[in-house]
Amino acid sequence: MDKVRPIDATPLEKEMMEYAQYIGRETTNECESTAESCADMVSSAPTIDPESLRPKTRMKYNALDRTVTCLSCLGDIKLGDYDNPEDVKYCPFCGLKAEELLQ
Repeated sequence: MDKVRPIDATPLEKEMMEYAQYIGRETTNECESTAESCADMVSSAPTIDPESLRPKTRMKYNALDRTVTCLSCLGDIKLGDYDNPEDVKYCPFCGLKAEELLQ
């Protein structure tokens, strides 16, 4: 799988449009059109939500001893008397985001 590299495309798009204008003055219209097409591709590319790149895990809740177990690293989180298992959003051991709570 190729690496994903989220970028801020706004300055790149501006630079490409400026370059297209420069090329248009120095060379043919075909080169200017090519640079404008590249800038259009950058502007129409989908935005990557950084949160979607965060690895996720599932958690399992054991009501008898009030522990939540990360199914990735098998770390056990002991809940206090007033803690809810649904409040565990991240594993404190491996840092993965809790995506699902199994009973």
